[in-house]
Amino acid sequence: MTIRRRAGLYFRFRSPEQLECRDMLSGHAITAGFSHFSAAAAQSAYYQSVAASLISQITAHNRVFAALGSSSSSEYGTVLTASLIDPNSSAAGTVTYKTGTDDGVSETELKVSITGAAVSSPIDVVIGTTTVGQITTDSTGAATAVFSTNPTGTEKSFTTVPTGVAASTSVTIGSLSGSLAAPINTEGGCESSQHTTLIAALTDMNSSAMGTATYKTVTRQGVTTTKLTLSVTGAAVSSKIDVVVGTTTVGQVMTDTTGAGTLVVTTGLPTVTAGTTTVTVGSLSGTFATSSSASGSVFRHWRHR
Repeated sequence: MTIRRRAGLYFRFRSPEQLECRDMLSGHAITAGFSHFSAAAAQSAYYQSVAASLISQITAHNRVFAALGSSSSSEYGTVLTASLIDPNSSAAGTVTYKTGTDDGVSETELKVSITGAAVSSPIDVVIGTTTVGQITTDSTGAATAVFSTNPTGTEKSFTTVPTGVAASTSVTIGSLSGSLAAPINTEGGCESSQHTTLIAALTDMNSSAMGTATYKTVTRQGVTTTKLTLSVTGAAVSSKIDVVVGTTTVGQVMTDTTGAGTLVVTTGLPTVTAGTTTVTVGSLSGTFATSSSASGSVFRHWRHR
């Protein structure tokens, strides 16, 4: 399958236009004071609007790339696999257990495949101590089935939906047995992963400087990596500016003669929480928020392979 990528997907940061100064006719100091207060409030509202617009642009950007990548990777709440063997025969099998959300509906699926088992026989599928369903082998002792809490097509309903499933949970299918574990990447990097993306729009209420900070965590095969990508424009020119996440200084961004600069940090990052963790770059600041992305059907990649 060929995945076509669109060229030229990008977005630009533009400095907001200077607010037009409007002086009120006044003959009293109180009137002048209210005029100053009104201008400050208007400027604050304007930059809040700019920040909201920036978040919208970034979210749209993420949705595009999520859609482009949906045919080569999938996201799941839990993915566990097991290799099954029978020590007394050449029978073998595999099991893949997945949970996630399909078009907004929570779903659990179990894919079972065995060979060399008893021929033309119904065999119970047991997860832990729960019999979740039954498969029937053909004349060669082979069988394949998919059990789902939301079955479609040839998928089967669970007799009993398994609960408390985790790594090391046992799987038994007749004389075959094994234990569930986190999957090993065997598909050239296309194995599923779990990730979180948080975004902060950075603004300075006293200038037109602005920027973005993107914090990502990715967990593959039980290993979690973190990455902070930051970009600013209109900041202090030709300067080294501290980047502070929460209360931790994670690095410095070097700006050019226009006040623009970028920074990527992959080590020494603190835990970031949406809605509470702030990021400060000199006079610029913002709070991380969850990035909306197209979740789609997390099971379609599996069903249509």
